[in-house]
Amino acid sequence: MRSMLRAVGSVLVLELFGMTLWAMPTGAAPFAYVTDIGSNTVSVIDTATNTVVATVPVESAPVGVGITPDGTHTYVANSGSNTVSVIDTATNTVVATVPVGGSPRDVGITPDGTHAYVANNFSNTVSVIDTATNTVVATVPVAPGSAPFRVAITPSSSCLGTGVDRLRGQVRTAEDPPGIPDVTVTLTGPGGCQDSTTTNATGHYVFRTLGSGTYTVTPVKDGCTFTPPSRTVTLAAAAPRAHFRGTCAEDEEGERERKEHRDRD
Repeated sequence: MRSMLRAVGSVLVLELFGMTLWAMPTGAAPFAYVTDIGSNTVSVIDTATNTVVATVPVESAPVGVGITPDGTHTYVANSGSNTVSVIDTATNTVVATVPVGGSPRDVGITPDGTHAYVANNFSNTVSVIDTATNTVVATVPVAPGSAPFRVAITPSSSCLGTGVDRLRGQVRTAEDPPGIPDVTVTLTGPGGCQDSTTTNATGHYVFRTLGSGTYTVTPVKDGCTFTPPSRTVTLAAAAPRAHFRGTCAEDEEGERERKEHRDRD
């Protein structure tokens, strides 16, 4: 039996003749989705117990599979019916079937989860699916006779513009009200995306248009230490905040000067 093993980030993909397995990334539900080309189904395996917990009927000859970054949907390329089945991972049922090009073989999901790219082997095209509407919004021709087979998508370098969520906070002095200005706050998010901003005069900062997922926030300023050194925040319906307290060398020097002044008085 022909087999190939490849690692993609924290995701392990095992390809066998007539079967593709995609293990959901760390942080998602612990399930593996296996396309069964001979039975026109997708087997769902609980990786904690290594048992099949669901079998999902799809269309003809499923091959490639991709899972959205938030783990809510699985996209299955049905090579025999020229369609993509969309599985809701909460219920393990097909919620949409999307017509694409001839003999789709693989699916790649963008880091923000907004689009699925499908390699159509027979028609020498790539279908672009809007995951919000599950409709094809573009068809990209590739070289004639190239028979596209696999899809790989580079990670986004910026977290901004990937959604509608907001993350904000304040960096304050250890002793209370005053905020610390000009602190560089770095945001690291899903897929390794990264952005930075600086705190304003009152120590506040904000990142807008973020997609769902888990982010790490880290403040840095020369001569300052922060508590905690970083925070991990998961974006949800309510906009979370990540606050920090800091102690800077200049603050300590200023406090000594104020104490000396009080002693003289």
